[in-house]
Amino acid sequence: MLWGPPCSGKTTFLSSLRAQLTAPKSAGKTIPSPDRTLFFDFLPLKVDKIKNMAAHFHLYTVPGQAPYQDSRSLLLRGVDGVVVVLDSQIDRSADNRQCLDELQAFLDAMGESLTQLPLIFVYNKQDTASALTPDDMNQLYNPHHLPAFPTVAAKGAHVAESFSALIEKVVAHARTDAL
Repeated sequence: MLWGPPCSGKTTFLSSLRAQLTAPKSAGKTIPSPDRTLFFDFLPLKVDKIKNMAAHFHLYTVPGQAPYQDSRSLLLRGVDGVVVVLDSQIDRSADNRQCLDELQAFLDAMGESLTQLPLIFVYNKQDTASALTPDDMNQLYNPHHLPAFPTVAAKGAHVAESFSALIEKVVAHARTDAL
């Protein structure tokens, strides 16, 4: 799942990921909402092999707008991992904080935490003039020192490697659950 405030680049990240990681037969078509995301964007993705097993992912973005809080809560239930897409521009700090506070509240209600669920941070729009540095973003939003990646989703910069890190966390988490 891709989680983040409105206009942080979730849909762009998903589209860029599809373009970078997939052969035409391994991914379905990205099914975007018209204009801004109103319910979710969806991308079915098949990865050749992970630890000798075929892997299929269903990637969703959540709508960032306030009226869609219930949709975000529903989509969060049962996820195997989360990419938190934050907008690095300094004037988006309040939106980023609100988004993370909401995520933590939803996880608390589910009996989960940011550190229990496979989760990575993506600090998007690092190419903008007002972007905070990755170190500043970590200080503001990442007190548990979870994996974090500076990205420019519109150009595909660091999108694939950040998603690969999430896959590694999901696989490791699934192994510990199986034990």
